[in-house]
Amino acid sequence: MASKSHNKFSLRVIETEKGRLVNICDEELLGREFREKGIVLSIKEEFYKGITVDEDVVIDEMKKADILIVIGKRAVDIAIREKIIHPFAVLEVEGVPYAMYTNVL
Repeated sequence: MASKSHNKFSLRVIETEKGRLVNICDEELLGREFREKGIVLSIKEEFYKGITVDEDVVIDEMKKADILIVIGKRAVDIAIREKIIHPFAVLEVEGVPYAMYTNVL
């Protein structure tokens, strides 16, 4: 089994009746669970695992999302840098940052 790259992302796009849901996480976090102060951040492969992509694809998909969930330092940093997520919207569990964006028009 090949090891997961630490500069790749897992991307899963789900078309829903409420719009385009885009899940992006740092690939090495897939299947892990983090707990702190009663909060559980569970990065289940059933929900987050998709295709493995590079940063350019991540940026493109973030911009097309109606609902965006980003997990992991690299993914969240991209969302902040691209002005998709505000730094104040980022939460952390055991030092793992995550954020959610919804475009409600």
